[in-house]
Amino acid sequence: MERVPTGIDGFDELVESGLPKGRCTLLCGGPGSGKTTFVIQFLVNGIEKHGESGVFVPLADDPAQTKDDMKRFEWDFEKLEKESKLTVVDLSPMICLTREQFKKAVFGVQPPKFIVEGISESVKNQVKTLKAKRVVVDSFTSFMIHEPDLAERRREIAHLVKALTETGCTCLVTSEVRAASLEREFQVEEYLAQGVILLETITKQDTVLRAIQVEKMRGTAHDTQPHPYAITERGIKVFPKEKIL
Repeated sequence: MERVPTGIDGFDELVESGLPKGRCTLLCGGPGSGKTTFVIQFLVNGIEKHGESGVFVPLADDPAQTKDDMKRFEWDFEKLEKESKLTVVDLSPMICLTREQFKKAVFGVQPPKFIVEGISESVKNQVKTLKAKRVVVDSFTSFMIHEPDLAERRREIAHLVKALTETGCTCLVTSEVRAASLEREFQVEEYLAQGVILLETITKQDTVLRAIQVEKMRGTAHDTQPHPYAITERGIKVFPKEKIL
């Protein structure tokens, strides 16, 4: 299986030198765990180190704020956009609508279904325009909050995973978890994605540690042990030789 290096210091050692090419991998974590930093680092490394353009779909945060936040890592979104190496598909305004407002705006179509179609078409168009190789959606949780029915939620997530995979790009999508720990409850999207990476918070001897764990990676021999990671001035750094447990 062909691999796509993330370029994230230390991480690729856990997954046979990179993510499976053309597949959709889920990155789960709690607030402040570095999910957005991880996926944008994946995009920027693809552009700067491998000449692979990318598509970023922010659903949780204002893209302008995200761009500003990423400057601390010296990642210049505006420059990459002007060079047609990166495009931002902003569907965040739709996420802010209530269910009732949504029905009026899209003539009765349920929010998750409409957003899945919007993401799918927008990503496919941008992938074709940029000849992109990497896609990031941040996050699943934002559009599924409108869908209380578990069966419908599973169906829409499955549709989006399928649509992203059909682009031929290597995709990373994020998901929020209530408790990023070993005792947490699994989310439906974890069963549908082809790979799952968890950013955990572990307490050990009265010390709170950041840990990254590859829970699933189909077709890949991967390290399943939690390893420490840090958010540095250059982005995420994983310590694959060190163990938490």
